[in-house]
Amino acid sequence: MKKYILPIITSVSIILNIILICIISFHGFGLTSDNKESENSVFQNTTERDEAAKKCMQKFICEDLYYPDSYDPVSIHVDSAFYGPLTDSECVKAAMELIDLRSKLSSAESQLKRANHDIKNFGGSGVFWRDGEAKKEAEAQIKELKPKIEKRTNLIKNRDTSHDGEFIGWIITHRYRAANGYGAVSFSDKIYVVDPKMESWYFRYSADDDDNNNILEIDKVIRQELGIYEEN
Repeated sequence: MKKYILPIITSVSIILNIILICIISFHGFGLTSDNKESENSVFQNTTERDEAAKKCMQKFICEDLYYPDSYDPVSIHVDSAFYGPLTDSECVKAAMELIDLRSKLSSAESQLKRANHDIKNFGGSGVFWRDGEAKKEAEAQIKELKPKIEKRTNLIKNRDTSHDGEFIGWIITHRYRAANGYGAVSFSDKIYVVDPKMESWYFRYSADDDDNNNILEIDKVIRQELGIYEEN
């Protein structure tokens, strides 16, 4: 899938705003017809804005690299960012935690299923006593995880939408090469949501296909909880 990332990544920021608009529209909160970017932008033109984006990306990315001198920008795209589910810190945090909690729940349910199968066929005592312990452990995990999952799903469903549609800064979609801790150079794709002056970032998303917490997975979880996700 990696070979398909480059042509996709250049349009991800546009898709992100479309997603936000769709979610806002679903809840009856449409964007105004005013040019919010022009009203709120501190930059004189797109050239000045794009140059600022290049500088802030180099700064933000290199702060986390093992070898900052290996940083090599490949592509960058800037678009306006508006407040919505994917720029709501509590909503995004809940979605990321849901991904982790549901993974743990799935593992616990699989463990319970295996334990029940073995107990049914071999009994849960004697040399098979571990199956009984595994069953109890899985049941305890499931009992603990379900309320946590419910709490986070409710947080997403009942999020505050009063600020949806407000201009908050910029979405910067960036692909670059850099060396990892072992010195091997590889590509990475990141999406930053930064403040209007591009001095700090609110959110940093992964667009790498091997990251379970990438932007598409987070978006999927949020949209599922809002009831507007359709499986392709």
